[in-house]
Amino acid sequence: MFPPSRESIFQWVPILHYHILGWAMGINIFVRWCLVLSLFGAFGCTKFSTPSPTPGPELFVDASGSDDNPGTQDAPFATLQKARDAIRAIDSSMTSDINVYIRGGRYPLSQTLTFDQGDSGTNGYRVIYRAYPGEIPHISGGQKISGWTSAGNGLYKTNVGGLRFRQLYVNDARATRARTPSSERVASRTFLKMQWNS
Repeated sequence: MFPPSRESIFQWVPILHYHILGWAMGINIFVRWCLVLSLFGAFGCTKFSTPSPTPGPELFVDASGSDDNPGTQDAPFATLQKARDAIRAIDSSMTSDINVYIRGGRYPLSQTLTFDQGDSGTNGYRVIYRAYPGEIPHISGGQKISGWTSAGNGLYKTNVGGLRFRQLYVNDARATRARTPSSERVASRTFLKMQWNS
């Protein structure tokens, strides 16, 4: 019958609502599955890993090297800053990825090591910094504190001047700085109780 009666309209409204809700839920589930498949591969999970080395220029950094070297495996750079600056000189004409291998050792930083958009590669290629296989490099912004003298009773002291810091390490182990109150009260803030390797 046309026009439909008021009663028939109210009978159809719940049915339409049910179908619309069902379609919305179906689309929501479909979209979620598309996201899952795009992350893990359409036919199985994909293992996340660091980029594999690709043929191209290779630079090497070794704590025992020299920044006067060309950055080869036999004559590596000494600092990450030098490797970064060397790459910036050739970055604009990249025709392949550039791999930087960092040998095991300690690399102290006297200032913040910064990278910007110019250090990411160009022409669709990447600049990849990686640890040399089987070795573990340690990049540290810590400063060495010297001049320790014994204050007796297992305590040592030194003058740190205007240096402000929150963490202190002795022989690669975190130590407790002088503080007040303390289980062993010390008058001067320059005192620290620690054990030295013999």
